[in-house]
Amino acid sequence: MDITTSLCTNYWGAVISSTAVFKQSLANLSGKKENKMHDSFISYAIEDNDFVSDLAFGLKRNGLSVWFAPLSLKVGDRLLDSIEKGLNESRTGILILSPSYLSKNWTSYEMDILIRQNIEGNKKILPIWLNVTKKDIENKHIGLSGIVGITDTAEVSRVVSQLVEALSDGAPYRGVIPSWENPEYRFLSGVSEVNLQSIDGKTTTIFELLVHSNDEQFPFWLAGKSYSKEELLLRVAEVIGADPARVKKWVGDDGYQQLWDMCIEYGYDPKMFC
Repeated sequence: MDITTSLCTNYWGAVISSTAVFKQSLANLSGKKENKMHDSFISYAIEDNDFVSDLAFGLKRNGLSVWFAPLSLKVGDRLLDSIEKGLNESRTGILILSPSYLSKNWTSYEMDILIRQNIEGNKKILPIWLNVTKKDIENKHIGLSGIVGITDTAEVSRVVSQLVEALSDGAPYRGVIPSWENPEYRFLSGVSEVNLQSIDGKTTTIFELLVHSNDEQFPFWLAGKSYSKEELLLRVAEVIGADPARVKKWVGDDGYQQLWDMCIEYGYDPKMFC
């Protein structure tokens, strides 16, 4: 057995023979048969947040769904459970391999899970070499250095383009759902309803919500974000200015006048949006 073979054998053996808790986590991940909700899980070190944020939003603008901690984690989430769920529900893993990433234990945990999923389930790993060399990666994980990665990271847009091509399987054309088909956008534009409190709850438009709610019932939570009454009235002022008939369709002339008065009270004159 030559030195390279010995190193590879020792490396993969170390990954597979982790601690009992770690092995149980991996077993749970491997055993689940959930649908893949995300195109990719982004594993990174917090020191690289500026680069990774631009990368994540670039992928989202191209219609891809990514698990990215600042966008995916919510107050009250159990960190380990949320990360494991994100790893399991993503069909690929993007590793931002930087000096900070290679020096941390936590990122090593994510990396080892992704490598295990790559071995056992053929999950694709997409490494990005951010200010590191092949030697740096070999010193951390010799097996990982054999996976072709993106090494030119000078322009985030170019990195995004390469990832988009890889994540869409090289398809020459990709469909991206336009914003006006997004349920949240449609509600805020006054063209559709949402259910209150539960999927079976009473339906309401943005206009009806504002007409029939008092100040104590705000902020209004929708799709992971809280909206103040003021924020919603700005949206309504835009609709009143552009398409008053849309408002009257839902709340009639009296409701229309009530909304107009509220917009004026909050400093949003619908005439500005005519």
